[in-house]
Amino acid sequence: DRLPALGSAVVLGVSPDTLRLPTETLVERQRVYLFHQEDGRLESRPVTIGRSNWEYTEVLSRVRAGDRLVSSIDRPGVADGALAEIDTKKE
Repeated sequence: DRLPALGSAVVLGVSPDTLRLPTETLVERQRVYLFHQEDGRLESRPVTIGRSNWEYTEVLSRVRAGDRLVSSIDRPGVADGALAEIDTKKE
């Protein structure tokens, strides 16, 4: 008799008070696009990352809590200095 398959997770470390962001917002695992509300422009910013998995990545420098990041980095027109607006439509 076989036992049913059980899901499991391995916790490699816990970092309280750590800034993390969705891994999908990283470009080549080394930079992000920030949206500046004041002028509507995007800024490509290099970041230093820490622990990471398929869902979240720890950010060690150059991004602060509350910064607005581009989550759809593969969209046409996403580039440093590009004009952008927040898309509030749900697909």
